[in-house]
Amino acid sequence: MMFAVVLVAFMAMAVQSCGSDKDDSTHNLTVKLTVVDKGELTDAMVQKLEKDSNKSENANFGSDELAADATELAAKKLAADFESLTGADALNTATFTVRITCKNIKTNRVTRVRLITRWLTNNHSSE
Repeated sequence: MMFAVVLVAFMAMAVQSCGSDKDDSTHNLTVKLTVVDKGELTDAMVQKLEKDSNKSENANFGSDELAADATELAAKKLAADFESLTGADALNTATFTVRITCKNIKTNRVTRVRLITRWLTNNHSSE
């Protein structure tokens, strides 16, 4: 379930690209999930969750501003999706962070970084 949430947000971020092939508009989008407190997750579950959730992909945007906007939208979607995760599975006892980074490949300039923290003792997430 967690992998699906991260994948949907990541794809939303990548699909926001405008299709331009200009080198100065190509950005690297990275999603990195880190489990801070594993709760009831086993070590194997933590490793699989982190491995499956951590993604990196290039996308073309018209500008750094459009890339930053797409990153913001993806972070908001991901935070909202975390809010909807409920139930009694082991994931709901864990605390984790997701870092979304957007970097212009040509200039090597980070255009946006968003950090989402999910602490599950009270089923709440924040950006």
